[in-house]
Amino acid sequence: MSRNVVLACLGVVALSLFYVFKTVLIEPPTINPSHEFQTDRAFARLERILGDEAPHPVDSDANDAVRERLIDEIEALGFAPEIRDDFACVSRWARFDCARVQNVMFWVGEPRANAILLASHYDSVPAGPGASDDGAGVAASLEIAAVLKDNPIEQSVLVLITDGEEAGLLGARSFVDTDPYAPLIGAVVNLEARGVEGPVSMFQTGRPNGRDIAVLKSDAMLPVANSVTADIYELMPNDTDASFFLELDIDLANYAFVNGDAFYHTPEDKLANMDKRSLFHTGASGLAAVRAFDGTKPEVEGNWIYTDYLGLFSLQLPSVFGVPLILLGGVLAGFAAVRIGGGGIVRAIVSAPLAILLGGGLAVVCGIAIGALRPEASFAGANPWALTGLHGSAVMLGLAFSFWLLWPRVDPLRVLFMHWAWLAILGVTGSVFLPGMAILFCVPLAIVGIAAVLTIFRQDTFAKVLLWIAGVLLLLTHVRMSAFGESALGLENSAAFALLLLFGGLVTLPLLVHGDEKPIRGRWFVPVGTAGLMLVFGIAALVVPAYSPMSPRYLPILHVQEDGNQPVWAIRTSEDLPAGLQDIADFRMGELSLLSGRRFIAEAPELQTSGLEVETELGPKEDGSRKVAFNVTAPDVDELMILLDGPSGKMTSISVNGALRNIAPEGVSTIQCRGRSCRDIGIGVQLTGGSEEPTFRIIGLQHGLGDAGIEFLAARPADSLTVQSGDMRVTGFKMTVSAENE
Repeated sequence: MSRNVVLACLGVVALSLFYVFKTVLIEPPTINPSHEFQTDRAFARLERILGDEAPHPVDSDANDAVRERLIDEIEALGFAPEIRDDFACVSRWARFDCARVQNVMFWVGEPRANAILLASHYDSVPAGPGASDDGAGVAASLEIAAVLKDNPIEQSVLVLITDGEEAGLLGARSFVDTDPYAPLIGAVVNLEARGVEGPVSMFQTGRPNGRDIAVLKSDAMLPVANSVTADIYELMPNDTDASFFLELDIDLANYAFVNGDAFYHTPEDKLANMDKRSLFHTGASGLAAVRAFDGTKPEVEGNWIYTDYLGLFSLQLPSVFGVPLILLGGVLAGFAAVRIGGGGIVRAIVSAPLAILLGGGLAVVCGIAIGALRPEASFAGANPWALTGLHGSAVMLGLAFSFWLLWPRVDPLRVLFMHWAWLAILGVTGSVFLPGMAILFCVPLAIVGIAAVLTIFRQDTFAKVLLWIAGVLLLLTHVRMSAFGESALGLENSAAFALLLLFGGLVTLPLLVHGDEKPIRGRWFVPVGTAGLMLVFGIAALVVPAYSPMSPRYLPILHVQEDGNQPVWAIRTSEDLPAGLQDIADFRMGELSLLSGRRFIAEAPELQTSGLEVETELGPKEDGSRKVAFNVTAPDVDELMILLDGPSGKMTSISVNGALRNIAPEGVSTIQCRGRSCRDIGIGVQLTGGSEEPTFRIIGLQHGLGDAGIEFLAARPADSLTVQSGDMRVTGFKMTVSAENE
């Protein structure tokens, strides 16, 4: 077998291993026991705050207990906590969410202007105890405050621990709208979690971001951070409290760790599953950020592009340099490719597009095919190596065909420079839509531009050294971003990240090739072998178990009592029910009148409830709109929902207990009130458009299944969990409001 084939095989294997085991590159740092952020002390404090680790959603008895223990810990540190009690509402995404929130805050230093806000939240979702989301942020905030008390900074720090974040960012909304301290804030460090482990990421900044990215410093390990991730986050329908803090026109550094997201918003988000290294990284990064924001805010910040390299150092450039550096490097690379002799220019030109279209296309198509063939919505978490290996081998097959069909007897430098020229085109195009993407390409291409000049002057040895450096920088940045992206978006949606491996292959494999070697019999070994590997991974991705206790299936159970109907058990899933649950009751597919979507339904015992009573009043129609008033009494509900059915128009104005609330201009179709304050409440709405007699669904929700559900909870398999709002008892009815209801 030829030397080219051997070297290429080694290169393919190395890149594949690098890709499959890339998560090793984003392990959180080892805890430093001598660091001023004392992880064990922070963790012990969190243990005391969470107590029995019961779920503690907003405005619940359990949340009261957590808040009392939180206040005890704050006072034990020598601070004076303040509580802001407010009934807050948020209107967004055709929804109107409300709850009574009790934000907890205290000052490190005296209240004054240009203060730094250190933010987290203490409420959890109804399904889980929230040890990481956001107990880790709370614990880190208290320990940072303790450190700053002994080692004060120039600016004062307001530690804000909001309530109702999980119910729609209600505590943050209340702080921004009503708190007298809000105008004093100049910068925010927000500490969050979307998993139970992994390194912390700084995934969001303010705009402009010049002062914000100055926080990318640490005496532990830099957070995962790059400007393209921040751009992508802005396009996603995700929010944290920071979304409302930005309205204060402040600097922002928003942090979270995202690995172990299978336990996110589940009962397994508990202390035993939290990686203490992630807590340490959160605390060390948050402390460094607070200190970095200390000082005078510059008059002109500007927008910057930035990235970290394996947490060792960060690279930051004014955004205006990004695209010009890419263009310069791409033009010089293309010029060098044309100048290099030996023929094969057409092969060099089509090599990268062929690899990208074939390899990237295969990865996307294979991912879609596996998703279509498997019944599970999330099928890759328990055995991520199968789908990851399939994506990796698909892009490697694209590289292999490009290599063996087009590269023989072409100068490898010509091929390599042309690959870089194509990446420059992709980088410029991507930067039009995501300006932060320029950081992934501009520095490697600037180095490539220097290498191109050296090649033109026949300094090939020095040029190859620079090309290796450029390729490694590109690969390290892309692989780290790929690992983070797969955790944040889910492996099932990760085919696009396989392209990052392909880019790494395009700019490194040609350096292993000798262009004077003739094609021989072994040239097809790698394409055939890679295709075989792809087949093996494809079969594995189809048959490996989708779930495990560490990557569970989400299977919340409802006990539903619709007015006038037989009570039922209801479980929504696209897959077959586990045998243990099927043995308990005779489930069939059906629909509920109160909740959308097809579900497995079985007869259930009568739901024990104190009832849901609603009095309504329909006002006269004026200028195409009319008012509807609801007086709701529901002594034991934990959440109240009022849904306006589609033909009935939109709710364009809402009052709660007589107080008019802000509402999105486009109106809403769903009102959801959470907590004890919703058990006796008056809600008025203004309707625009729709039918003469509007139809509403009035739904009361109680967390948990009570005694009637004990058998179901015992039968739910170990690889299945409830999630988000959790198992619930549901009561309610549909009602058409007319003059007869008055």
